[in-house]
Amino acid sequence: MTHITVPLFQYKKDKIKRSWNINEFVKKFKLSFSKHDVLGSKFIGLDKLKRKLFYIGQTNNKSTCIAINLKDVERCTIKKQYNNIEAGALKKRKLYEFLTTIFLQVSFKHNSKLIDLPIFEKKKDKILNMEELEAKVKAWEIIVSELLPINLKKRA
Repeated sequence: MTHITVPLFQYKKDKIKRSWNINEFVKKFKLSFSKHDVLGSKFIGLDKLKRKLFYIGQTNNKSTCIAINLKDVERCTIKKQYNNIEAGALKKRKLYEFLTTIFLQVSFKHNSKLIDLPIFEKKKDKILNMEELEAKVKAWEIIVSELLPINLKKRA
């Protein structure tokens, strides 16, 4: 199975509790996160040994945890959506001011289905430093892409 979605009850008012103990989650599911981040109201973690990517977020007012087996993933990219930008608007405002969402998009080898993992949603997330957030998302794209089976063969 490619991904698993289960309800998670650690959400409070659209935010992950900062006191939420990641160690308990790791022990319960026998994971070893080599990297993890809390980005806005989302959590993303990577277990390199099991080659799984974990995402915890809220969609349609439901908390979800998605586990993605990287052995089944073909590509991981960043997808950004912007509001309409009128002619000349970029002379007065920065491009990131028009940004509405940032997704980490995962496509699978044997399935045409894509999974969009929302990392930033302007309506839900208050981000003070957008450049830092974009750098973190880019780092996740690179880390996940390096662990994909095709890239492992190229490096060998």
